[in-house]
Amino acid sequence: DWSSDVCSSDLVQLLATGGNVDVASGATIDVSAGTGQDNGGALDATAASGTVTLAGTLKGQGGTGAIGANLLVDAQSIDLTTIENLNSQSGFTGALALRQRGAGDLAVTAGTTLTGTSITLEADQGAVDIAVTLNARTVTGGQIQIGASGNITVEGSLLADATGYATRGGQIELDTSAGGLYLNAGSLLSVGGQGGTSTGTVWLRLPADNANTVLTAPAGTAQLQLNGTISGAGHTVVEGY
Repeated sequence: DWSSDVCSSDLVQLLATGGNVDVASGATIDVSAGTGQDNGGALDATAASGTVTLAGTLKGQGGTGAIGANLLVDAQSIDLTTIENLNSQSGFTGALALRQRGAGDLAVTAGTTLTGTSITLEADQGAVDIAVTLNARTVTGGQIQIGASGNITVEGSLLADATGYATRGGQIELDTSAGGLYLNAGSLLSVGGQGGTSTGTVWLRLPADNANTVLTAPAGTAQLQLNGTISGAGHTVVEGY
């Protein structure tokens, strides 16, 4: 556990092999670029059989015009409110990777934007519901990966476009091991290149039996429903496995 210590480094790894990671309110972890012009560093907090609490002062800002720090959290449960605050207020805008190993869903609620050079959300024993904007746009194209054992529902926008090259694009992957994939009306998956070129890839993976409900289930009940918009995809792949 961390209480009143100060840690400053390009990379801070907090690993609990059998308990919890607790960054208490008096602690400071600084992986920012400081007064330099470099990208931020990285914070990796892992408690595979416990919880991660990030209540201290965390700094991840990059230099002027640079990218913020990477944030990786791997635990039995994920406190998304804390993650959202670190992303929007503390500069952790590099790669964002969240894995919830325990039972329960990951629901990213409306009114929030998560920003990163790549974004990965995993719910090992639950569903994922995204009602916000995940913004992984980069100059050369970003990457968004969503994994769940249950349903994956997209109500908001997943943005992984390449902003600097018309010949490049991003990648979005939605992968459920036992559920369905639902792109609700009004949702957006965007992976194109500069100027709106169709150069990206969208990959949708779900069990074959669930994918086949598109052909066999009554209208509106299939476990693969693509009612949103897919923009900028040169390739859209549906894989039943």
